Amino acid sequence: MLHAEIQQFHLLPGLDACLRALEDNEHRAIVGVGPALTAALAQWLRVRLQRPVLLIAPDADGAERMFVNCRTVNGEHVALFSALEYEQDDLLPNQSVNLERLATLTGLREDRIDVVVAPWRAVIQDVPPPTDFSAQLLRIRQGESRDLVELLQQLFERGYERTEMVEFPGDCSARGGIVDVFPVTSDTPVRIEFNGDEICSLRRFDVHSQRSAAHEELTEL
Repeated sequence: MLHAEIQQFHLLPGLDACLRALEDNEHRAIVGVGPALTAALAQWLRVRLQRPVLLIAPDADGAERMFVNCRTVNGEHVALFSALEYEQDDLLPNQSVNLERLATLTGLREDRIDVVVAPWRAVIQDVPPPTDFSAQLLRIRQGESRDLVELLQQLFERGYERTEMVEFPGDCSARGGIVDVFPVTSDTPVRIEFNGDEICSLRRFDVHSQRSAAHEELTEL
């Protein structure tokens, strides 16, 4: 629910006309808006337009500050979409940034994000079309037949890193007929147990205690 003050934004000179233009997919520039007001304005536009709002910052530091301000106003439904930075070998992008971008795109796909904050460099970098992005998601269902080695290969192709124990998003591990995966879009990892080529169990578990939580019928990686 919008605060009473934010609900009155349509009374500001020119802002209601700006909203109507945006509804018609026209471009409009709003200048002279401070950081706190930008965050409130983004929330107002999100509610009025009924679609996510993209805020573009001049650089990475500006995007970080804008992200913090928007989180204060809009809570957890705000995501940061950083620009890809490359490692010293200049071949592979930074893994943490790659996972962050993936989490943001997934949140948009699942309608869990209201506001995206990005530096301008991130906006001009290519992203896959929504249909291609959805096709790259791995959907794992209990009871289905799947080759364990092939599953690991598919995880590696999507940027997951094999570790002894999963601790962070993007980690995966395998021992015997068990594959642990920490999805980049989740707060908890999932344990996939195989009986031959059949997935016999899908369970969330706690990273620290290793205790299993609720069973799942389907998970996306």
